[in-house]
Amino acid sequence: MRFATGAVVLLMSALPVAAADIRVPHKAQAVVPVAAYNWTAIYGGVWVGYHSGDLKLSNCVGICPTDPTLKGAVFGAQFGADYQFANNVVIGAYGAVPLTRLSSTVTPLPGFDFPMETKSVFIGAGRLGYAMNQFLPYALGGFVRARVEGRSNFNGIVQSQSHGGYVAGAGLEYALAKNWSVDGRYTYMSVDQENYNFGGGTVRWGEDSHNVSLALNYRFRPGR
Repeated sequence: MRFATGAVVLLMSALPVAAADIRVPHKAQAVVPVAAYNWTAIYGGVWVGYHSGDLKLSNCVGICPTDPTLKGAVFGAQFGADYQFANNVVIGAYGAVPLTRLSSTVTPLPGFDFPMETKSVFIGAGRLGYAMNQFLPYALGGFVRARVEGRSNFNGIVQSQSHGGYVAGAGLEYALAKNWSVDGRYTYMSVDQENYNFGGGTVRWGEDSHNVSLALNYRFRPGR
């Protein structure tokens, strides 16, 4: 009888251990993949930057000044559009308009000052990049058109010319959210020389410059 009672006690004590080893099957939760960011959109934005230019002068009245420059902080607006292919290559185009007018004074001889000022500038460029989810590194190339006004403080003559040229550079854009992104960019800009005549002969002005900028863009995504 004691043997039977002991066997029952031993069997009862083993039941919790056996129950713990029984695995209850459960349905695994489906893992929802995070959708990669898509850069296809039309956008607009504002930017701030710095312009560091070296003026190209020839046929100066008297002696050409040494290393004249055109430098300063700039602020502007831009607009553009991008399209992302299935292989993550992104092509796009944009236009940028500086809203800041930069000025410099050329002095070939003492008493002969020629202040110059940019009246308007338009930059149009295409860009080619590779999307890495929220990061978009890219290269760019395009053209620039600038309207420049110069005058002679010696005789008051004012001259205005349109300059053409090219831009090239690279940048990195980062998507902050579905509609917002920040864009850091470097561009090299070369503006052709044009003729100015202030009554003492033809002077040719142009410019080569280095530019850095940081933009905040809003991407329009109707229906998304």
